Amino acid sequence: MVTSLFISLGHSKLMLGKFRSIFSKEAIEVRADNVPSVLAELDEKSEKERLEMARSLIAAETRKLDQLLRELSIKQADDNYVTVLKNRFCEKGIQSLSGLPDSYDAFITAISRSMNEISSISFKEFRHLQLFKDDMAKIASQIKTIETQLAEFSRNYHAGSQKKINDALALSDSVQDKEAELVRLNTELQEIEKAIPFIKEALESDERKFSEVSNKLLSIESEVRDIAASLESERSIIKQRIGTEFGSIDKLLKKLQHENPKKSALLQDYITNPGNAFIVDENLEIRLVLEELKPALKKEDPEKHEKVVELLRNIDFYDSLREQYRGLTNKINDIRESKNQEYLPLEKEKNHIILSIEENKTEIQQLLEKRTAKTQEKEKLLHRLATEKAELQLKLAELMQREVRLV
Repeated sequence: MVTSLFISLGHSKLMLGKFRSIFSKEAIEVRADNVPSVLAELDEKSEKERLEMARSLIAAETRKLDQLLRELSIKQADDNYVTVLKNRFCEKGIQSLSGLPDSYDAFITAISRSMNEISSISFKEFRHLQLFKDDMAKIASQIKTIETQLAEFSRNYHAGSQKKINDALALSDSVQDKEAELVRLNTELQEIEKAIPFIKEALESDERKFSEVSNKLLSIESEVRDIAASLESERSIIKQRIGTEFGSIDKLLKKLQHENPKKSALLQDYITNPGNAFIVDENLEIRLVLEELKPALKKEDPEKHEKVVELLRNIDFYDSLREQYRGLTNKINDIRESKNQEYLPLEKEKNHIILSIEENKTEIQQLLEKRTAKTQEKEKLLHRLATEKAELQLKLAELMQREVRLV
């Protein structure tokens, strides 16, 4: 227990000494893009040379393994199935050894993964590949050699300063990427902030135009409605007057139709709606009907006879009323046609404005959603950037043995 205490106290003093050593020197300011040149001064040439030599040796051993796999790949077995298994094994191994990366970390990961892939064969494959047991033994021995050298290389790399330098360089690259991304996000947010008021102004302009056009359309509709209502009233009076006069003989007409249903197709119209029937009676067929009624009525019903005579006497007057009715109808149609020439372009403009309003509203909504998404993305990026910058500062401080501030 005492020994442990002394060890703990010794470790604490060591850490405290290291901490004092870092902060005893004047702090320096470093930009992320200047980190490579700053760290270049810390590179230990001898350590780098040793690592490069060790990596070259491992790379040479992997080439030997590649050659063993290629030699095995051209051999044949009597059993075609075994040949297929062997070729698949060799192809997978050769593929995994191709294109080894330059970065030490990636190199270690790639070689380790490759050795695992080549070694990981099933019991069934292992049993069949025993037909090539000498080749498989050489391959297994070569894998063991590579794994031993790789483990030693990895220990030396992680224990030395080169690993810390590489980590700092990777962090520096990541910080620069995030700073560039931050610039891009800020630019996009600025563009969105500029676009929103511009589109809102266009929307407000469209809404004002919509109100103006709608009012014009309502005014035209009201004008047409008022004029048409006045003329319709006159038409109604004319039709009602004609209908009243010819409606007074409906019993005579019903009797005539009953006695001779095929007499005239127009009789039923005069019975049902005498005003409308007279207006559409282009050839005044009713005149012939009335002339036919006169002789019998003169003896049977003098009063009705007098009414028929009166209708015949005034039929030209009623015909003139009909012309007035038709003139009013034409006038109403002309007014509506004339106003339509004003109305239809305005209606088309109104529909165009409605479409523009909907498009502007949609665009504003999309911009607001995009702004929210970009703002959230920026906040997350700032958090990751702050974390990486703090981590990079610590790594640089440890490497340079002094306080470092990223600017």
